[in-house]
Order: sequence, then C-alpha cells, then structure tokens
Amino acid sequence: MRVRLRAVTVGATALALVLGTAWATSPATATASRHQHHHHDSAPVVVADHLNNPRQLAVGHHGSLLVALAGAGGTTCTGAGEEEQCIGTTAGIAKIRAPWSSSPSVSTVIGGMPSGAAPDASFALGTNGVGSDRHGRVYGVNSAATVPVPPADDPAGKLFKVRNGHAVIVADLAAYEHDNDPDGQGPDSDAYSVLVQHRRILVADAAGNDVLSVGRHGRISVFHTFPNVKTGACAGQPNDAGTTGCDFVPTALAAGPHGSVYVTGLASETPGEGRVVLLSRWGHVIRTWSGFTAPVGIVASPRGGFYVSELLANLNEANPDPPNTGLITKVGWWGHRTSRVVPLPAGLAIIGHHLYASVYSIAPATGVFGNPAWNGQVWRMSL
Repeated sequence: MRVRLRAVTVGATALALVLGTAWATSPATATASRHQHHHHDSAPVVVADHLNNPRQLAVGHHGSLLVALAGAGGTTCTGAGEEEQCIGTTAGIAKIRAPWSSSPSVSTVIGGMPSGAAPDASFALGTNGVGSDRHGRVYGVNSAATVPVPPADDPAGKLFKVRNGHAVIVADLAAYEHDNDPDGQGPDSDAYSVLVQHRRILVADAAGNDVLSVGRHGRISVFHTFPNVKTGACAGQPNDAGTTGCDFVPTALAAGPHGSVYVTGLASETPGEGRVVLLSRWGHVIRTWSGFTAPVGIVASPRGGFYVSELLANLNEANPDPPNTGLITKVGWWGHRTSRVVPLPAGLAIIGHHLYASVYSIAPATGVFGNPAWNGQVWRMSL
C-alpha cells in the first residue's frame, strides 16, 4: 500500500515507536535548518485541553474556532502489535467560543463519528479536517475507513456537512479515488483537510496525492495531482506502480492571496523534504517552498507569507522528547524563516492578533506515552 499520512495513522509511524518507548524529562534544545532562526515571545496560552487527537482548525461563525477531533478509537480491536487498531465512534468536531478571551468555552458541534486508534487511543484516524462557509455552515472530512470504499451511509471517506448535530453526506471521496485513482499509483484515500470557498470545497486527500474540488451539487473533480518528491533522501526511493521518490502526501490547505491556495506536503515524513506549494485558483503551481519536516498545518499570515506546522521537526530518536518535538515556522514572502518549538503541532488558524494551533495532536484527552499532561490541546500565541 502506498505511504499514507503515517504520522496520524494507527501505530504505524516511527514517531509512535520512538516516543512510545522512552522520552527525556528535561528540556531539549530545538534544532532548525540553517535558514531558520528561533523566535521567542510571550508564553502560549492553553485555550482548550483534554481533547481527543485535535487536528485541523478553522475559523467559525462570530470568531469561534472549530477543531476537528480524530477521536480516541474504541473498544473493538483488530490486528496485533503496532498494527492493532481499535474502532469506535469517538471522533467529531468541537467549537471554541471566544478563544481570545480569558474564559473560552468548548462545545460539541457533532460527535459519534467513526474513529480508529492505537489501543492507548493515540495516533487516531477520524474527523481530520473542518471548514466553515460565510453562513456558518460547518463541513468536515473523516478518514476512519475500515474498508477501501465505505458504505454510502458511512461518513468515513466522505465530505459531510453538519445539520442539527448530524452528518449529511456531500461527496464520496473514497469512492472517487477508487474509481479514478488520479495519481495512477493505486487507489488509496485519506481525506485530511478542508478549505471552503465560495463556489466549491477543496479537500486534500493525503493518500491520494491530490486535492479534489467538490462543487455545489457534490460533483467531484481533480483540482491538482502532485508528483512524487524526488530530491534529497527521496531520490531513487522505490514507490508503487514502478515509480520512484516519496509520495507528496498533501495534508493541509489554506487560502492564499488573490484566490490562490497553499498546500502542505508531508513527503512521506522524510526529514527536510516536506513542501509548501502555492496553487493558483485554477490549480496551477505558482511557487514551491521546501526544507520542512512533516508539515501538516498552514495558515496565511496577514502580513504576507504563511505559518506552517512541522509535526516531526527536532525529532531526536536517540533521546526522544515529545514537548520539544515539533515547530511552527513563519515564512516571509521572500523566504525568511523564524521558528518556535511547539509540541507535535497540526492545525493552524488566525483570529485577530493571535495564532492558534492544535498541539499534542496525536494524543487523546487522557495523554500519551504515559504522561497525562501530554493531552490534545489548542494553544493561543501572539503573532
């Protein structure tokens, strides 16, 4: 099977194997590329904690913050060892009201969605992406499929909208991938991110290596298909269907200038080979930035450029340290980079003068790797 978004699949990741066996209890010094400088400002504020595998973020109605929750799996387990997966209906979408205030409140937009996770509820698959339109309608994608093409009434593998706390299917993404296989490397779907636009909704399919466009009536078309990454450590790597290189693995979407779209590419988690690609409103490549490690979240900066979350940056396999694994990197339009250490970050959003990030994004509400303090959270930081 083609490489999926291993960093958020059940147990099948080097991060789970490394961090799950040992970790450092003292702070570690973060490392960055030679083009980066670390940025230190006021301490982050925890807006919400004890969340189940928080992933992508989106700005909702009246300045609220929407959080996609991949869930905590369930009690029906299959497989063995690192392949063991426990299935349940614990995924969903949460809303944080007044996230900028001293007393934000968290409520459930939708719950009871499919979720699969490791036995300790970490590294879940479930509701990964969330978005909202200008009328306040909430959309999401779920990838907790136990079969390649889930049944039509199963929200796994689908784009859905929330109506009165229930999921209404908008488009069957897994079926489209199965029938069309846009990247030609064999059908495999893992919908991970949503960007709601005026006349369409864009969805990043991490395992399909493409961004799909869903029209008003649920019609699916290909917005862009990404070729394999063939630089650095990805060069010459065997891949499916006789190809070489690392799968691009699109993970996050963000609105860019003049109708353009930012897309992050995981590059099969290969250190330093992650990408950010800017696509035009028609899906053509405008610009590419490289040198990231497992980028899984992005948001445009109001001052130009963007912020990107690097899930596995600073990963030290010899001396694992979850609180110091991960970066949020600010990239100016002309390429200048500054970074700050943020633990295992994923989704990003900006409201006013604050940047919000989901952190410990592979952790359940009860914590991960034996430490209850390392639970799924949302942080607020100054821009």
